[in-house]
Amino acid sequence: MFYLKLSYQDMKKWLLAIDKVCALLELKRVPDHTTISRTYKRLLKMKVLYQMQRKLLDEIGVEEEAVASDSTGYTTTQASTYYCSRAGCMMREFWKGVYAVGIKSQFILACRRGRGLRE
Repeated sequence: MFYLKLSYQDMKKWLLAIDKVCALLELKRVPDHTTISRTYKRLLKMKVLYQMQRKLLDEIGVEEEAVASDSTGYTTTQASTYYCSRAGCMMREFWKGVYAVGIKSQFILACRRGRGLRE
């Protein structure tokens, strides 16, 4: 769902359209979009995602020769920098994301997020 950038309802439609995915996931029927949402909120914490990722990498047997990393910052408002400078409000709060990607597998090996303040 996240790799395809789909909403919960779109994910349900996608699963209905692709019976091979349902057979692979051993689904007897396609779950409702609210079930997918609740499962994500309750079960898929970062610790579980890292365990799943580690198991996947072990099973496919990819050994990374190199890892690429990048970080980026996001403002907490939709207002443009130009508007904020003209209105006299400095954006001080932002979200920061840091990612590490395996060169060979193209998998996200690690990610961190956090909030920060500009000085």
